[in-house]
Amino acid sequence: MTEVASVGAYKDRTCDEITDDRVDLDKRAAVDDLTPNDGFRAVQALRSLADELEAEHVVQALAEGWSWAQIAEALDVTRQAVQKKHGHRIVREH
Repeated sequence: MTEVASVGAYKDRTCDEITDDRVDLDKRAAVDDLTPNDGFRAVQALRSLADELEAEHVVQALAEGWSWAQIAEALDVTRQAVQKKHGHRIVREH
């Protein structure tokens, strides 16, 4: 079975470098090595990881003063979409 690198392995790399690595994977071997059920479980785990990473970066960006529009542009979504998904992450001080 194909091993997945830890998130830290990608910390200092650009999106293009990570994408290049992903394209280089032997996708057919990855599919052939898993049953459909295991493959779907892997897809779910990857989606969950991607959501967690996105949330962490949104929190960091907000803490650093980014606007919702800047975050939306970086994620290639609308400002409304990113606010709807992550708006609850704002900690309001009274």
